[in-house]
Amino acid sequence: MNRMMPCIFLLATAGGFAMAPPAGAVTSTRYQVQTGANMCTLSVPTTDTKVRPRATGYNNEGATSAFVICSFDPPPGAQYGVATEFKDAYLYLVSLDGMVRDVTCTGVNSIKTSGLVPQFVPKTLSVSSTTTETAFAWLPADFDGTSTIPYSGGAFSVTCILPPQTSIEFGGAHSDEYVGS
Repeated sequence: MNRMMPCIFLLATAGGFAMAPPAGAVTSTRYQVQTGANMCTLSVPTTDTKVRPRATGYNNEGATSAFVICSFDPPPGAQYGVATEFKDAYLYLVSLDGMVRDVTCTGVNSIKTSGLVPQFVPKTLSVSSTTTETAFAWLPADFDGTSTIPYSGGAFSVTCILPPQTSIEFGGAHSDEYVGS
């Protein structure tokens, strides 16, 4: 009987592995970051402006406000027909001269030709520091979502009225990417 025990153990172990459920889907949280110079542009292009991309951000070095738009790259793993949604999106601003300025930015979670109705979520913050960023944050609840920003896969943007002497340093967003099983 003692000789049979190892065989029974091996057979039982092999049978257990054969009947084990397959491993579940594996996702990895991704955080993508882009500089303001890379992701932002004037909403109405003109040559008569002091708004320009710099190595440290997208700066309004002039004396008047400018309307700018910042586009977020699609989440990693997003492709046509596969919904990969942002879990949140952020935009970080600083003052170029330390003066307090109120900035209004509006997050938009879709594009109008997608067949979905885009939601526009405006936010206003005071930007005053030259060394510490003021962060705008758009979260799922802002768009009536629970864990992700609905309909944001590859189509999230922010428009801002960028006051004088204010810089959009960078933007970022979290998403989950399916990486296999």
